[in-house]
Amino acid sequence: MIQNEETIYFENGIYGFEGLKQFVFNHILNTENPFKLMTSVEKPEIGFIVISPFDVLPDYDIEVNNSDLSQIGIKDYQDIAIYCISVVKRDTITVNLKSPVIYSKVTKKGVQIITDNDKYSVRHIIK
Repeated sequence: MIQNEETIYFENGIYGFEGLKQFVFNHILNTENPFKLMTSVEKPEIGFIVISPFDVLPDYDIEVNNSDLSQIGIKDYQDIAIYCISVVKRDTITVNLKSPVIYSKVTKKGVQIITDNDKYSVRHIIK
């Protein structure tokens, strides 16, 4: 069962999908499941499985520049939601910790960034 949570607007889209601006974030099965489905509003056949990086690495720590934060209207760090795109293969799940999706829970605007931190991979294996 998928439960609708919220629609987020990405002015610049997502890397590789720059023309898609609105995505709906849905819980998969229930609210305790750490994975969500991030689906394009414009093209519902385009979707990503995402997870909070803190569910993968509790000490996940990135720096986000002020222009990215102001672009999405962040005024308080408690208003930030961060998700990373996952790739699920037959026997492996990887997470892109290098390019998280960040959005404001207040303004419902988001941005995808590329971190400068070399300790994070685009294919961090979690299973």
